Amino acid sequence: MQIFSFKLIQKLLFIIFIFFGLLSAKDYNISYDELEYRQQGFIVLNHLGKKFFPEKTNQIIKNKNLDYTDLDNYFINDNNHFKVHHTFLATLEYIFHKNSSKSVVFNFRHAINFIFSSLLIILLYKLLRFNFNRSSSSIGIILFILSPRIYANFFFNPNDIMSMLSLVGSLFYLFRIIKKNKTVDYILFSIFIVFSFNIRFTNLYIYPLLIFSLLYISNFRLLSFPYKKFLLHIISAIILLYLITPNLWIEPNPIHLLKGFLSQVNFTAHDPAIMFLGSNISSSDVPFYYLLLWIIISSPVFVLILFFVGMLIYIRKLILNDLYKSFKENIYGILIFYFIFTPIFGYIIFKPEIFNGWRHFYFIYIGIIFFSTYTIQEIQNKKNIYINLAFIVLFSLNTVFILNWSFKNHPYQNLFFNSLSKKYANNFELDYWGLSNLEALNYLLDKEKGKIYVSQYNDRSRIDFSYLMINKNDQKRIELNTENSKYWISNINSGLRDKDYENLGYKVVHKIFVDNFTINRILTKK
Repeated sequence: MQIFSFKLIQKLLFIIFIFFGLLSAKDYNISYDELEYRQQGFIVLNHLGKKFFPEKTNQIIKNKNLDYTDLDNYFINDNNHFKVHHTFLATLEYIFHKNSSKSVVFNFRHAINFIFSSLLIILLYKLLRFNFNRSSSSIGIILFILSPRIYANFFFNPNDIMSMLSLVGSLFYLFRIIKKNKTVDYILFSIFIVFSFNIRFTNLYIYPLLIFSLLYISNFRLLSFPYKKFLLHIISAIILLYLITPNLWIEPNPIHLLKGFLSQVNFTAHDPAIMFLGSNISSSDVPFYYLLLWIIISSPVFVLILFFVGMLIYIRKLILNDLYKSFKENIYGILIFYFIFTPIFGYIIFKPEIFNGWRHFYFIYIGIIFFSTYTIQEIQNKKNIYINLAFIVLFSLNTVFILNWSFKNHPYQNLFFNSLSKKYANNFELDYWGLSNLEALNYLLDKEKGKIYVSQYNDRSRIDFSYLMINKNDQKRIELNTENSKYWISNINSGLRDKDYENLGYKVVHKIFVDNFTINRILTKK
């Protein structure tokens, strides 16, 4: 009799993962974009409150001296794209923490983000199970969780992980439509695809997969096409899209959505200077291989090897086997192939402005894990004791290495460079989010006994965000961005080294490291 079933072990490991994740949520600082999207959530919540509960909303605004931008003024700017989950977070914050400090509020929001990320993991596992056995899928999920850059973003990233969640949910219910063709799956697909579209208009690129899948299940015969279920999907998607899109509340005009889609495809709003391959360049001037290079240098080498091997095996099978048979047997892989490479080619063609690595394209990692799991399944199918033993050894070594690295560099896992690229890390953009600024402020609080006068070294450092995460007593000791500052903090990799700062009249008094490369400097005048 088995005391511990495989399913029970899975559940226990997942519970442990959630426990430690929620426990560590408080370790992550406010990221650069979080305040803006928190504000957006309350702008929409304020609009809804005035519409449905005007007296109570006006009383709250008066008592707390709040001043929110009107919804129509906010969305005049086509670059202000509403994400529904921010209003959901604002609602939870109002219910549970309406009188709490900002540090408590953002720790709470990070915990909620992590819970959403846990849902992403569950859906990804179910997605893998369409193609692979339980053990292969479980290893694939472990590889996903052990990817440091992805894991860290579970907590503080306001949009990219939610985009990944919405897309993996869309794919999962698309796979269910192919396999079972049930009405409920069409409705659930509608929910996830609209949620996906809400977060990023460009996520609509996977929608053609629905049409292709419906043609596939009808054997490409128009008479067998599931028109009624497709119509139900269209109606439910339109209703939901209207309900969660404030742009359409102001004026129900599809042109708003089209303009938003085009603005994201050709996104050039900020054009910040970034460090790439050792040079400070505008993000609009990065070469076409920017995205591919970032994927290669910041993903674990073990995962990359499994992915490339899986792709080669998969393509070989498609070419060598009977084309129709291969098509029928590998339909899910064909969809994932499209899912990975369409946005990559789209990026190369349209060149939207991206920065801070490939975070806008983290959803591609779903496909990378899929084909990595494909390799794992192929290894298991070989049933060769030596090949399987070699894989177990390599997988174990990778797990130990990643866990050791992650614990050592916590909470900066988002700055992971793999073993092939970490010695070149200083040639790339590093702590864009400004997460290390909180540690820098805490260092000064420990170092100085009295009042601390500190400024950000450049405009993008935004130490005022990190200031919000400090307790109120310590906040009283800190004076930000004053003319008589004694210290300056910078988390931006501008290419300057310690000698360069000295030549500019500064002395480096403290540095924060990840893997022996500097992610933050505290400066003082000589």
